[in-house]
Amino acid sequence: MTTLPGTGGKRAKFKQKIAWDCVISSVSQLAKSENSMHELPIIKKVLHIVLSDASEQEAKEVRAVTLKVGEMHDLIPELVERYFSYVSRGTIAEKAKLKIISLPITCTCNDCQKHFIYNLRYVERTQGCPVCGGEDLDLLSGNELLIDNIEIC
Repeated sequence: MTTLPGTGGKRAKFKQKIAWDCVISSVSQLAKSENSMHELPIIKKVLHIVLSDASEQEAKEVRAVTLKVGEMHDLIPELVERYFSYVSRGTIAEKAKLKIISLPITCTCNDCQKHFIYNLRYVERTQGCPVCGGEDLDLLSGNELLIDNIEIC
């Protein structure tokens, strides 16, 4: 059995400046996404990458795929697993176990320099940093969508 490193992106901390209005618009997008199926095209792309990497390694079977998914993507794990099972039928990944590691949204407040976990589902327009109330925030994590690991044999 061989383990391939992830191909989905960097493993270093993702630092991105975010504006308060951007966070609020993410909340409204989150609410609208309850009825959409954005998981399916994402999983199709993931499977394409997995099969491509497995083919390059001349694999006979994909045993497991580990995804790291930031909370800002609002992917529903049960749907991701169901869609992966569906789109992988008839491929060398059809028996693969899909492991999903959920990553919280973490920020740093530029006013007080405190790090904190940001919960998009319960944010109010007047919220910012839970320590000082500042709204000048840097996003450290929560926007990742990475193939962290592919197990093949």
